Amino acid sequence: MCGIAVILPGSAVEVPPFAIARMTAALAHRGPDAQAVVRLPGCHLGHTRLSIIDLAGGGQPMGDPSGRFHIVFNGEIYNYRGLRRELEAEGCAFRTHSDTEVLLQGYLRHGDRILPRLNGQFTFAIWDSAERVLFTARDRFGEKPLYWARSASGDVVIASEIKAILASGLIAPRIDPVSVDAYLGLFYVPPGRSIYANVHPLSPAHAMKWSGGEATTDCYWRPRFGGSGISEPEAVEQIRTLLTRAVRRQMVADVPVGAFLSGGLDSSTIVALMSRESSQPAQTYAVGFGDLINELPFAREVARACHSDHHELQMDIDVPAMLSAMADVYDEPLADSSNIPTYLVAEYARRHVKVVLSGDGGDEIFGGYDWYTKLLDARPDGDWWENHVASASGLLFDRSALWGDGRQPPAAAAVREVYRPGAYVAGMDRASHFDVACYLAGDILMKVDRAAMAHGLETRAPFLDADLADFVLGLPWQMRFQGGRLKHLLREACEDLWPASVRGRGKQGFGAPVRHWLENPEVGAMWDRVTRPDSPLLALLPGLPKVAPELRPQRKWSLLCLGLWLERRGECLAKLP
Repeated sequence: MCGIAVILPGSAVEVPPFAIARMTAALAHRGPDAQAVVRLPGCHLGHTRLSIIDLAGGGQPMGDPSGRFHIVFNGEIYNYRGLRRELEAEGCAFRTHSDTEVLLQGYLRHGDRILPRLNGQFTFAIWDSAERVLFTARDRFGEKPLYWARSASGDVVIASEIKAILASGLIAPRIDPVSVDAYLGLFYVPPGRSIYANVHPLSPAHAMKWSGGEATTDCYWRPRFGGSGISEPEAVEQIRTLLTRAVRRQMVADVPVGAFLSGGLDSSTIVALMSRESSQPAQTYAVGFGDLINELPFAREVARACHSDHHELQMDIDVPAMLSAMADVYDEPLADSSNIPTYLVAEYARRHVKVVLSGDGGDEIFGGYDWYTKLLDARPDGDWWENHVASASGLLFDRSALWGDGRQPPAAAAVREVYRPGAYVAGMDRASHFDVACYLAGDILMKVDRAAMAHGLETRAPFLDADLADFVLGLPWQMRFQGGRLKHLLREACEDLWPASVRGRGKQGFGAPVRHWLENPEVGAMWDRVTRPDSPLLALLPGLPKVAPELRPQRKWSLLCLGLWLERRGECLAKLP
């Protein structure tokens, strides 16, 4: 995994030569093995590398033999070997064994038509020095991030993380009140927005082409729900085949590969299949946090059943220190408290391996969240999307008292406009659609990417394999939720892989004991600090003192995280109305 940075100078005013170097340095955590910068006429490219495939020959920025095209790439293309064989049959010659070169040659041969053929997690940028055109793209589910901004002088700045965009010195960030309000309702910023009005993410499954300072954007993939007429026994057999293939693909690396293991259905499935695909024991990693968050007994039992080389660590969480660290790791506020244990288990795993497989995406693809049970029981007469969003988030609740004087921005309308599907998506598929398009990318994948890449650790999610996800989401929702049972098809396909204790486990997330953490005196002091009358948080939300006594723990936690984030970035409030 890597970090990428691009500057497209947009005016006669010369971009400082150190700008791309500063951007690249800000991404060093994503690629601690190498850093490189190339300043070409019309385009500056920066790359930080975490060496996983072709350790000797996969350096970037990478040019084609003619020198006309250059690529910077963050991610992994899991089917790159098959694509390479196809390209060789078409006459392409390769100088390296890297997936980066396969991606570059695939684009040169097929243009943007290569995108639907890519099975992987990625963002990349390809510069055509003859036409002076930059092409960028992002993977289907948004596993890997990409942001862009335009300076006052017309320079276009693109990077894997917002901190790199700001490190360029070309962008003065401005807070986006609509994104703040969406965060207050969802506890994360939706993936089609950023917390800043003038910094923008490239949305998942989208490509963007820059030419003459102007951009055109195109969506190259959308999930297709409920179109398959296959029988359930055929579906179960196919799921097992596709999931096994996905794990096999994602174990390919030139460095050791491990796995996160919580003892839940998803991670247990991945580890069991890894054990069957390798002659060596799988390397598994689990962290316990005392009585508050402790899944070690379940993980231990799975590791024993799968004969993995299991590593576990019991540790105490310094909550105040972790809250401060999260405000720096995440460029945007995030109130998903599981970011702290995720950050710590990633730190632990990185002591041993560079790559881990995870169970991320299993709940969205197979239907594993408790809120689905409530929706199935209710079977609303109205819009299932509205009922789901109202039940699973606070987006549709009134927050005008926080903003004061009727100033609440229209976040709910903005989210509806982007993430509410048309009538062609029906029933429970409307809930799945929201969780795949918004929650998965905006919270789960963003959380894991930043937490892991802060330590230079690559995570891979076999449940998000393109072939598997397309197949499962294409099944009728009545089959996926047969009998109201969560993860019905995954259980039918894979429960023979699990120990008895895992088969009987209900859904248990990696969430933290927020109520307990808020009782920590040092955390209480943090709350008092971020809510003082002259704080940036109260400048943004002047109604907070009136509603503070009535706040539930999770709502208070979200405001605390926002306040700590704003303390480090108060300059973004300068142009508030």
